[in-house]
Amino acid sequence: MAAFPPPKLQEAAEQVASLLRERQETISVAETAAGGLVSAALLATPGASRIYKGGVTLYTLESRLAFAGWTQSNIDNYDGPTPQLVAGLATHVRDALKSTYCVGEPGWRHRRFPTIKYLIPFWPAQLRPLVSHSTVPFLVYF
Repeated sequence: MAAFPPPKLQEAAEQVASLLRERQETISVAETAAGGLVSAALLATPGASRIYKGGVTLYTLESRLAFAGWTQSNIDNYDGPTPQLVAGLATHVRDALKSTYCVGEPGWRHRRFPTIKYLIPFWPAQLRPLVSHSTVPFLVYF
């Protein structure tokens, strides 16, 4: 039986959770295709209630309209899981949950990046010392 959460994801979640506890900061999650895996990994860390503000799976148009503040303009201008789209979802969730950071997960590859499975990971400078070696494909937006 496979481990859950997957070891690489759990390692990254533990590193991020440890840093957030140290700094007394919080995190929220805006997931798409991961469907709750990122939230599950963060919730599996010791002291999760001190750092985790909540998460939303924004896989469908309906969920984005209901929980991510999407408007007709977002629908009309949709161009796939671009970094701007993921940052917008993460910004909305971060602001709604009043967390310090929000992890935005981009889902499948975009036609602009055909040679990679996921969009290139981006970690803000504050988290870089802990997760720069990570291959977990997330955008962290603050």
